[in-house]
Amino acid sequence: GFKPYTKLHPEWNQKRKSMRTDCQCVLLVKTYPGVSTVLGNYKDEHNHALGNENLRFTQISKEAREYIAGLLRLKVSPNHILQLIHNGVYNQDDFFGCDQDGKTSAARNDFIQLWDIRRIEKAIEAESVRLHPDDGQSTLRWVEKLRAEDKLLGFTAKSDLPPAGSGLDPDAFVLMLQTKWQKKKFEQYGEQLLCIDATHNTT
Repeated sequence: GFKPYTKLHPEWNQKRKSMRTDCQCVLLVKTYPGVSTVLGNYKDEHNHALGNENLRFTQISKEAREYIAGLLRLKVSPNHILQLIHNGVYNQDDFFGCDQDGKTSAARNDFIQLWDIRRIEKAIEAESVRLHPDDGQSTLRWVEKLRAEDKLLGFTAKSDLPPAGSGLDPDAFVLMLQTKWQKKKFEQYGEQLLCIDATHNTT
């Protein structure tokens, strides 16, 4: 169901404003079983600029996204990718081409910005972080992966009963990690100091 969300700092402004304009332009297509005729109704009512002014708000082509993703997987920096895409276009006087009517025209890729590349980069990074579309299954796979690498100290899912005498809540979620370096340092200094790192408001 819907959960109400209260902003902690409503006075903060988003760095990037929403692009939604509630445009009334719509295309309705209807088909009926056993009838080959396709009905369509196009409502041409826009409340925003069209043409080149609107181009930068449209979706980047699939070919461009795949090209950017391929370079990112090869560890090419986002800044260098941006230079490759534009190929010095900002230094040219003929930034826009001309169509048959003599009007200037542009392509969506001409407006690719660094944040577009960063967004694709985050999606690629997520592939190695999120091991399953379901968060619960992804967590369980991470647990098995950490256990196989001998980096798991303990794990208790919310569906598991807490260990007897632990004092944990019945629905507690516990995930304890320790790398080989941390284990070595704990064995070296554990009698003198014990530190617990809690992140993201967890304890």
